[in-house]
Amino acid sequence: MSKIIPEIPSGSIFGHLKAYVGDPLTFLQKYRDQYGDIFTFRVVNRRLIFINHPDFIERVLQENHRNYIKSEAYRKLALLLGDGLFTSNGDYWLSQRRTIQPAFHRDQIKTYAQVMHDLSMSMVNAWKKRSEIELASEMTNVTLKIISKTMLDVELGKEGQTVEQYLPYALKYMVNRITSPLATPLWIPTKNNQKFKAAIKILDELIHEIIRFKKENLNIDLISQLILLINEKTGKGMNDRQLRDEVMTLFLAGHETTAMAMTWILNYILRDEEIRKKLLREINRIRNSWSAIKNYFIQNVINEALRLFAPVWILSREALGKDRLGAFDIQKGDRIIFSPYMVHRHPAYWDFPEEFIPERFDKDLPHRFAYFPFGGGPRVCIGQHFALMEMTILLVNILKNFPEMKLTTQKSIGYDYSITLRPDRKIFVQPRAVQ
Repeated sequence: MSKIIPEIPSGSIFGHLKAYVGDPLTFLQKYRDQYGDIFTFRVVNRRLIFINHPDFIERVLQENHRNYIKSEAYRKLALLLGDGLFTSNGDYWLSQRRTIQPAFHRDQIKTYAQVMHDLSMSMVNAWKKRSEIELASEMTNVTLKIISKTMLDVELGKEGQTVEQYLPYALKYMVNRITSPLATPLWIPTKNNQKFKAAIKILDELIHEIIRFKKENLNIDLISQLILLINEKTGKGMNDRQLRDEVMTLFLAGHETTAMAMTWILNYILRDEEIRKKLLREINRIRNSWSAIKNYFIQNVINEALRLFAPVWILSREALGKDRLGAFDIQKGDRIIFSPYMVHRHPAYWDFPEEFIPERFDKDLPHRFAYFPFGGGPRVCIGQHFALMEMTILLVNILKNFPEMKLTTQKSIGYDYSITLRPDRKIFVQPRAVQ
């Protein structure tokens, strides 16, 4: 016998617009505590179903994934990313996924290790001449260089500063549009709309410049493979718009998410002397930075940071047909949202869920979908192993060279909403290199 999904009442014609758009996670946490692992609420004329039970999420992402497509939120994100791997659906997505997949095969990723090591050491050596650095900016800069060199075989100079300057604003703008159905239409020339259009224009010009360069300098990198790809059905290759969408997606997924993950990892480590000491004892036994992927504690540290701050904090799907999540019926067209941030803090699956305890990953996971920082099912993040190796190499090289790094930003760090959860203030660090 089916149960009715609990609904949060609202006396406003706008539903829960103000509370949800103003602070989505606080809103969801509040009502999760009252209503449990599934409830529905209204934002203007949009009905959303929130799920927080690993069984429900496994059903949506894995067991019956064909019944769920990327929702309207991703279609809005297409204003920035176009029809790239992150936003597309159906046969087109599958074709692109199969094309890009070989570049992220485990064996192929190992060939990127030297580039990751060299670029991280270049950053480390630059830090030795500085008395203070800002974590998010430095991590953004180095991860952008890594994705540009490994995936696109280009080295960004001032162009990297362009991405760092305009992409975060564009992402934050998109989050505001995704969460609020009352967002001003893009054609209305408001200050924010004009600023967003200007940011997209500048980013597009940069990406098309890269595409033009690569067409004249084909290599074995991913973008060269995409340029050379011929569709078996049409006999045609990808046009510049399709290439642009995939490169924009790579820029986002390939550096923004990893940069923010590294920022949170270092923030936690530098606030816990015992964890830092234990990590340093392990790191000092490592000969090559990329061999650290075999060492357990450094992986536990990374996993625990990703538990608390997964690369993407909220996901959504739309039902193509009827389904059932536990005892609850899902109808065609239902919009479902769920949050790794919240499931990773579920008190039924995690002891002391708000605390940073890397050793918890010595044990088996309490549920395969109690921890899914890279998503799950067929649409699991294609760059998962790339990101884990990159974070490992960065972390080893930073701590080996700066074992006495010190936070100069002592206040506790909150988060701001973007596609990722970014620190709500700048985190400054004194490197203090080994003499």
